[in-house]
Amino acid sequence: MSSNNKKRVTDSLKYSLMLSVIVAMVSSTLLIIFGENILGLFRATDAVVAYGVQGLRFYSIAMIFLAVTNTIGVLYQAIGKGKESLLLAVARQGLFFIPALFIMPQFLGATGILSAQLADT
Repeated sequence: MSSNNKKRVTDSLKYSLMLSVIVAMVSSTLLIIFGENILGLFRATDAVVAYGVQGLRFYSIAMIFLAVTNTIGVLYQAIGKGKESLLLAVARQGLFFIPALFIMPQFLGATGILSAQLADT
């Protein structure tokens, strides 16, 4: 990669990160504000809607971090660092998310399953 390409890649990364985080934040805000209304469309019981809203809130937080990790993973692929991209993806799922699915419910019960989504970022 020449120095000219390095600046273009860096500028593209900054722009992509900014745009993906903004989209994730707007989406998260909408899900937090309108989550109950969205889940209410499915004619679920009040308990299911309450659990779903809690899950959407955890997912909304995770979505912001996921925007960053996905953008970096795509960058690694684009610059020919497939191994690093694969390592990032495997680390998210295998090293963090799956163990969190087993550990978090021990401390937080059913809420622990929902909060484990934060480890998938």
